[in-house]
Amino acid sequence: MGAASTTAGARDEWLAVHEAGHAIVVVRAGFALRGVRFYGHDGFPGETGFEEVDWRASTDKDLLRRIMTVDVAGNVAEMLHPAGRVSEGRLSGLYNDRTPGDRPSDFIFANETAARLASVLSEKAGSVPVGDEFWQAKRSIMEQAETEVEQILQHSLETLNRLARELQRGPMTGTDIRLIMER
Repeated sequence: MGAASTTAGARDEWLAVHEAGHAIVVVRAGFALRGVRFYGHDGFPGETGFEEVDWRASTDKDLLRRIMTVDVAGNVAEMLHPAGRVSEGRLSGLYNDRTPGDRPSDFIFANETAARLASVLSEKAGSVPVGDEFWQAKRSIMEQAETEVEQILQHSLETLNRLARELQRGPMTGTDIRLIMER
């Protein structure tokens, strides 16, 4: 990934909305928020940084569910905001297409988290889902996370808009973001 800009904000309003959605859900999910920064035109255009969590080895269902909400938050924020550019709809809708191909990075991360959570849930239930059953379990987990995030962000639309406007001006620390959320 390229170096983050220390001065540039989100180039496009949709990107500010996307990262604002992630930031709001990071805080609501109880993670420590480091901040939001933006990159150039190469690679990832923006990043919401939060505490490092070893979720790949975790068997904590609550932790994995909270990470799922963070994974899908940017996409849901775009769907709720007029500046959003989401053409694919909900990320969970991408499970409809089983052909190989490029997927948005948020879907890739959410799919990995959903796979881990589906494995943990099935192990605790004493079963091992395979094939279509595993695919459906991941989709259901992602759909649940999207519904939860939509409720969170629907109740935070004013904050989402305010934070997105600030993120267009430049990167923000976690402390700055929490202050905006407390207004």
